Amino acid sequence: MATRVSRAVLLLGAVSGLPLLGAGPVHSQGLSYGWSISAGATEAYDNHIEFPGARVFSFYLWLVCAPTGSAGMSVAEFGLASSGGGNLILEFIPQNGFLNTGSATNLLLTVGLCPSGPVMAGEIRVLITEPGNLCLTTSEGGVLATEDCVIPPPLPDTWRGLDFGGEFCFQGAMCDFFDAPIPCCFPDGSCEEISALEWEQYCLGNGGYAPPVQFCSDWNCAPVAVGSEPPVPQPWGRVKARYRVR
Repeated sequence: MATRVSRAVLLLGAVSGLPLLGAGPVHSQGLSYGWSISAGATEAYDNHIEFPGARVFSFYLWLVCAPTGSAGMSVAEFGLASSGGGNLILEFIPQNGFLNTGSATNLLLTVGLCPSGPVMAGEIRVLITEPGNLCLTTSEGGVLATEDCVIPPPLPDTWRGLDFGGEFCFQGAMCDFFDAPIPCCFPDGSCEEISALEWEQYCLGNGGYAPPVQFCSDWNCAPVAVGSEPPVPQPWGRVKARYRVR
């Protein structure tokens, strides 16, 4: 199974007991439901940990955000995949009112009360034997989408996977960039992950720049000597481009 998904593929498909998740137009960035696989049950964006060793480990699927003006989600369909030949997804345990009528790797989620997030949708138990990642992918029916309680058609999802010593995987920029943290290297050699809404002010505004990685832990920020020129800051457009479909 590929560790990266190039784009959401929506195919017509009926799911027994669930509303139809059909093909819809491609929506522009920011008009999608955002999902995150986190190492934390109380933190939606804990998307990077060191290899925890060979054992059964629990990760958590979060519904992070909904499109502006949406009514909240009713149905979601997508798959889960882990890189590494020995890593095995054992089970998905729904939480907080979510139900799964699919399998551990082929999620068919329904929920009442039309949540918009952030809310933890369930626990993913994985047998880890080697470094890798855990990513969203298309379902067995070729769907990676979330259906709104009121507004059709289903929207292609944006998401962030979980890296446990492998390669980070994601699709699109969630939540209009407002919640997704972006690393910043400061002149003193420190690194801080800053929300995208504040990144330009607090990173570029204080002489910082964006390293070409997703997390501070993946980059060694070199201090800038007094009187020397700091690295050329990356334009905001280039920073955003790194968070688009890969």
